[in-house]
Amino acid sequence: MNNKPLELTLVVAMIAIVNSPNSLAEGFRNPTSGAINLGRSGGRIAHVDNASAITQNPANLMDLKQPEVTVSFNPVYISVEHQNASGATAETENAWKFLPAAYASMPILDDKYVIGLGITSPYGLSNEWKNTGGFADTANQGSLRYTTPHFSELQTILVNPTLAFDVSEKVSMGLGLDIQWSQLTFKQHVFPNGRFVAESDGIGAGANLGITWKITDRHRLAFTARSPITVDYDGDFNMNVPAAGLNVNTSFSSEIEFPTQLHLGYGIELTDTIRLEADVEFLEFSNFDTLPTETGVPLPGLPTSLNQDWHDTYTIGMGGDWKFAENWIMRASYQFFESPVPNATLSPTIPDSNQNVLTAGIGYGNDEFSIDLGYGLVIYDERTINQGGIYDGTFDFAVHLFSLTYTRKI
Repeated sequence: MNNKPLELTLVVAMIAIVNSPNSLAEGFRNPTSGAINLGRSGGRIAHVDNASAITQNPANLMDLKQPEVTVSFNPVYISVEHQNASGATAETENAWKFLPAAYASMPILDDKYVIGLGITSPYGLSNEWKNTGGFADTANQGSLRYTTPHFSELQTILVNPTLAFDVSEKVSMGLGLDIQWSQLTFKQHVFPNGRFVAESDGIGAGANLGITWKITDRHRLAFTARSPITVDYDGDFNMNVPAAGLNVNTSFSSEIEFPTQLHLGYGIELTDTIRLEADVEFLEFSNFDTLPTETGVPLPGLPTSLNQDWHDTYTIGMGGDWKFAENWIMRASYQFFESPVPNATLSPTIPDSNQNVLTAGIGYGNDEFSIDLGYGLVIYDERTINQGGIYDGTFDFAVHLFSLTYTRKI
């Protein structure tokens, strides 16, 4: 078989991942990648049955009997508005983000093991506020202009090599290594006509595992865990204020500990064509208590850390799929996400709220390939802050998730 078109597709996906900005969801965790996983996002670890199992539940790679390559392109539309106490409204721009992902898996040693490699973007945020409302260049409205970054971006690329194997006739296990590169960028206006830019990056590592217990032919219990990943960021800081004759170039450093994740899913095949799954997930966001913002030389008015004080959170959901015709499948799910961000530290830098997510999808597949589409509507709770500070007001969100996934079986 000529695999050059397949190799080209994979290379294009890798380039897109490296250059893609990230979106915002669940604090700073990105939405589930891939149309199959998006379509049944509320219940996705017990029955995941393509190469994206590498990041969803690596134990299920043992269900794959031939090599596979999966690439996903995941456009996300997210727009945020902040109306302050005086009624001035700020809004974000550049609402479209793109989150590609790619996976490859292959059985080895007489199908006793399956190896896999996934490249995804599990965390991120990208907020760029227009010069309106609190960010306006006017004395009566711009309460946020010189106190809050008008541009904040967190990018991540996760490389996840995986090995799966059967522990027994009914239990399979997958083990993986998480190698995560991340970049952190802030841009903020400085009175009266300047701005600063802080940009840094770093690499961290962790591990993950998945276990699937096939209780009977129609019942499954799945568990996955991902360890925390700590990234130490190092980079550059520049502050340029022409009116004051100020131009500072120095170093910048920070640190983020990405959360431990524990995920439990129960799946049932109601019939030969209908499957359902219920999931619950825990995320240890309480380790994100401060965000260091250290520069090489002390700068008046710039704090060395920002208090976050996030709390642990959870998600619950249910999803399923229906093979309604030969080679065709439909998916749907519901999920609830609890925001980890308390009122006291909520800001336009990382705006967030509780979410109810409705998803759906459809796919066509045969013995050689499959193509899948997914859509998600994220319904954020309107969130009003009344802490007696500059961020008091109401945050509104508009979020839509899309995904196109192509899987080639070799």
